[in-house]
Amino acid sequence: MKFLICIMLLTLPLFSWSQQPLSEIDTIQDWQERFYKNGQLALNSYYVYCDSSGYYDWTEYDYDEFTDSTKMVRVQQGKWIIYYDKKWQLTDSSQQYYYCLIEFRGGYAKRKVYYFKKNGTLIQCALR
Repeated sequence: MKFLICIMLLTLPLFSWSQQPLSEIDTIQDWQERFYKNGQLALNSYYVYCDSSGYYDWTEYDYDEFTDSTKMVRVQQGKWIIYYDKKWQLTDSSQQYYYCLIEFRGGYAKRKVYYFKKNGTLIQCALR
């Protein structure tokens, strides 16, 4: 029993947790500046193709017909809106209960992701 208590006391500093000061937490909500223009939703969602060397964005570079895209993976790029039903399952816009505004770069979320109810009420802002 003493051995177990000694191990617990020795490992206690390894598992210490401290709070992050509020001044270090990014609380800026910039979804209106990022996703809207003149009060209208402005999305530029499209797909790019990835392989082991990186991703190919045909909007930035000329399409090379000799590039073999059969071994590439298609991923999201740009600003997207994604719809969810009441159980947070992906759905289309006709059956949505929630939605999120998200910006992708090479298939990965960039910056903050904003989640809304169907009526447009912000319910969560998350860093990914």
